[in-house]
Amino acid sequence: QFQLSNTSAGAHKWQFAVSGSGNAGGPGAFYLYDITAAKRRFTIDGSGNVGIGTNSPAHTLEGGGET
Repeated sequence: QFQLSNTSAGAHKWQFAVSGSGNAGGPGAFYLYDITAAKRRFTIDGSGNVGIGTNSPAHTLEGGGET
C-alpha cells in the first residue's frame, strides 16, 4: 500500500493498493482508495476490467481520442 496526503484544509488522503481474496473486486485487483471519503474511486480487477466508481467492474474500458 502507498498513501498520498496533503495537509491543506479540505484536502483528501489517498491510497493505492492491491486487494486479497477477501476484498471486493477479488484477488489481485489494483485500486485507488479515497481514505477521506471511505470510497474506492478507481479499480482494475485481476481480469483487466476497469471501473470508475465501482469495486467490481464487469467490462474493459478503452480510451482514445484524436490529436
